[in-house]
Amino acid sequence: SHSTSSSVTMASEIPVTDVHGKAADETNSASDTESVHGRLCLYCKDKPLEYETEGCRHAGACKKCAMKTGTGGKCKVCGQLFPSWRRV
Repeated sequence: SHSTSSSVTMASEIPVTDVHGKAADETNSASDTESVHGRLCLYCKDKPLEYETEGCRHAGACKKCAMKTGTGGKCKVCGQLFPSWRRV
């Protein structure tokens, strides 16, 4: 019982810091911004990323390529099938 309470304390501290904490949110939004802005479409490799897959949520397409593959397909990042795109 004692070891359970100490592991619960550790487990609750880790998500608060890494998942729900301010620093984690700022890091996520900064890395999302960096990962999408400045990266090129995985299809045409010409225009900036504007759309992510529904499902695995990997950013992968510019507007033109997202419209061409609007009915979904296979994610270029992880290979998971996705039904459609959503704007990021």
